[in-house]
Amino acid sequence: MRLQSVLIDVIDRESFLRYGDTVEIHRPDPGKAQRGEDEYRILSRAQSSGWRVAMHCVRTRWTKELYSYESRRLLSPRSGTALLCVAPPGRLQNVQLFLLDVPVTINEGVPHCLLTLSLESWIEIVEPFESRYEARELRKTLIPVGLWD
Repeated sequence: MRLQSVLIDVIDRESFLRYGDTVEIHRPDPGKAQRGEDEYRILSRAQSSGWRVAMHCVRTRWTKELYSYESRRLLSPRSGTALLCVAPPGRLQNVQLFLLDVPVTINEGVPHCLLTLSLESWIEIVEPFESRYEARELRKTLIPVGLWD
């Protein structure tokens, strides 16, 4: 069997921009921090007719599918070590893997899925109440493999 390697990237604002946003304050206000004042910043906006919050226990270690949702989703890692597999819409062969160690929003229509490197990983998901998706089959099974010299 011939293996094709896909590197696991670290999520930062620039590397993830084509798929969504990182959920973080990019420039804290030093004056407010010095005075001990709270900060409140809107990080993302989306119209919605309701929303739901879920906890996803990820036990899957490989996949043959990615899922495209009709709306944006917020994924927040809670425990375990999870991988976020994403691909540009219309180009499933260009799968990119990210270590999901910070909260992110996934743009509408971006094919993605979650895998775990731990026994299980817990991910908090916030999405529209009537969230719908379409499964998109990959040409090859995606199996994260660790290699040591």
